Order: sequence, then C-alpha cells, then structure tokens
Amino acid sequence: MSKGAAGSLIEAIFSGRQARPPVGVLLGTEYVACDVASGTVHMRFTAAPSFVNPAGMVHGGMLAAMMDELLAVTMTATMREDQFNVTLDLGTRFLKGAQTGVIEGHGKVVKRGRNVGFAEGELRNAAGDILARGNATMQIQDGLPGPTKQAKDNMEKPAIRDPKADAARVIDTVAKGGVAVFPVDVGYAIVGNSESAIARVFACKKRSFEKACGMFSNRDMFMALARVGEREVAIVDSITRKHGLPFSVVVPYHVDHPFFSKLTELTRERSSRGDTIDMLLNVGALNEEIARLSWERGMPVLGSSANTSLSGSKYRFTDVEQPVRDEADLTIDYGDTRYSHPDGMGSSIIALPSLKPIRRGIMFDRICDIIAAEFGTDPRTLG
Repeated sequence: MSKGAAGSLIEAIFSGRQARPPVGVLLGTEYVACDVASGTVHMRFTAAPSFVNPAGMVHGGMLAAMMDELLAVTMTATMREDQFNVTLDLGTRFLKGAQTGVIEGHGKVVKRGRNVGFAEGELRNAAGDILARGNATMQIQDGLPGPTKQAKDNMEKPAIRDPKADAARVIDTVAKGGVAVFPVDVGYAIVGNSESAIARVFACKKRSFEKACGMFSNRDMFMALARVGEREVAIVDSITRKHGLPFSVVVPYHVDHPFFSKLTELTRERSSRGDTIDMLLNVGALNEEIARLSWERGMPVLGSSANTSLSGSKYRFTDVEQPVRDEADLTIDYGDTRYSHPDGMGSSIIALPSLKPIRRGIMFDRICDIIAAEFGTDPRTLG
C-alpha cells in the first residue's frame, strides 16, 4: 500500500485500524491494496451461496452493493480519517453473470471537488472476466458520525493484519516445537510440527487419533508432493486459481520425499493415512505465506480446525474454546474469517483421483458444479 498523509482514512481501513462494518462482513470484503497517489483501490469480495437468484447466479443487487462499497472506499483515498462519504448517485452496468466465490473489485477516483467526488470501478471474477462496471457521485462530509449502540455491537473489532510478519511468527513457533492458532479463510486453525505439539493439538481438541491432521499447503507443494495426473492438476487449478475457491484434497503423496524426512513415525501416522495426505489449498494470504515458508524450510505445518472435536469450525477467534486457545503458544486474531458454514463445516474435502467427497463443507456445491461442468464428473454422485 502506498501511504498517504498521516491519519488518512484509507490508511486506517487498509491497516485494519478501521473495522469492517457489518455490510463489509456480509460481502466478505478484503482490503487488498491501495495507491493514494493514483487514487486506485483493489478490494476483494466473496459472493456467498445466499446471494444467488432463482437462476443460480449472484443477484444483481448484491453486485451493486459490492460496487457501492468499492467506490465508497475508493473515495476515501482523498479523505481524512475524521471524514465520511455518502453516495448521491450510483450507476452499475452488468456485463456478465456472476457465480458465487471470489469477486475482485478495482476502483479509481476520477475527480475530487471540495465536497463532492466522482469514482469509477469494475468487478471481475477469478478468471478476469468483467462482471460489472460502475460509477458513483459521493458527497464528502466532515465529522464522522458516531454509530448507534446497536451498530457498535455489530461492528467487527479492528484487527491489524500483516500476513508476512504473522506467518514468520507462526513458522518460528512451530519450528521451536510450539503450537499456533491462526485464521485461514475457512476458519481458525491450530497447528504444530513436532510429535509433542501434535499430541497437544489432539489433546486440547479431544480429537480421536482415528482422524488424521491435514497439511497447510500451496500449489508448489501440491505439484511436488502429490502423486496425481494432469487431470487432477487441472481440477485443482480450476477450483483454486480460475475460480478462486478454497479446496482440500486427499491425495496419494510421495511418502519418501525429503520434505517429510524429519517427521517421527508417530507424527506421520497422525498426519496421513497410508500413502495419502490431506492438503489444504487457497485459504488466504496468511496461509499462502505460511505454506511458502514451510516449503522453504522443509518443515510441514500440520493441524486441524481450532475447536473441540465435533463442536464445529470457528469463524472468529473469540468463538474458539478457551482450552484450545490456552494450549497455543501463539495466537493470531484477524476477526471474522472470509467464509463460514451454517453447519460449522470447514473446507470441502475431495479425494483425488477418485473425486469421492470426504467432507461436504464450504462451497461444496459450487466446487461440484465446476468439476461437473469442466471435467464431466459430479462428485455428488460418487458418495
């Protein structure tokens, strides 16, 4: 992020000092980057399954809400921290139907007057297709109005997010034999690497040893460690890169790869099943950096959701049970995670190459729709 004047509103938003409002939480808003000098903003939204219309596409009203949020935040690049803006006019032109999942927003300040500003922007899907273009006229006012008590209660608490620094802290903790709790897009996670750390994870969760841990991964790890063919690589790339969705896969892996050489037999037993391992992919910037460092250092990061067994994934740190939090040597709180599930499920898990569902979790139907449309097999018919 390019920094503007000290105390600018855009800095407060993108640093996490300014909390996401409830509508930002609803839209799955993530503040990716901004450049004050050029008046440009990059934001990311998540269109939830509840956003779709009877035709199965994201409702135009939800896209218009994303556009309004994008352009309002874009205009803050010109504003002080004690100012706010009000939308006077919003125009949205829909160019392509939108599916659920990640939607990228790019906004730009066109002109800023004393009390009125003009901004324009576009929304794109994960493949880069333009879904909508929009423009807005904003009135800028001094004296940020205080929220009502009800609004305050609904506000997400500010959480400073620094994925690179926090990932290094997680890796350092795990390297020393410790346990860490941190957020990924599909819920809070608890991880370790050493035999004693994994034992602590199982104990605080009251988790059965029949359930193996998963490995926090990225594409480089998947390509090097998974024993799969071109079709399976194409499926993973479509789900995670083309459509931008979180995805867990249980795959045969290279058991004798040097990456796993420092794991004890017991740790390996509790983090894999025979010649298969669960790899968690595309679950946010923090996990990507953790996975990068994990791969770089040759140290698998292994774990599970940060909750007592069978109680459901936790999508905010304060919901993680106290015994689980107390077991961690390091905790990181980023507020609400991007995704949640009404039944407390984490990521959807599908076995490769069979495509048999292991867990029908977050974005499961959307993932199955993509696989059926692009690869001719619907995992829902396999189990």
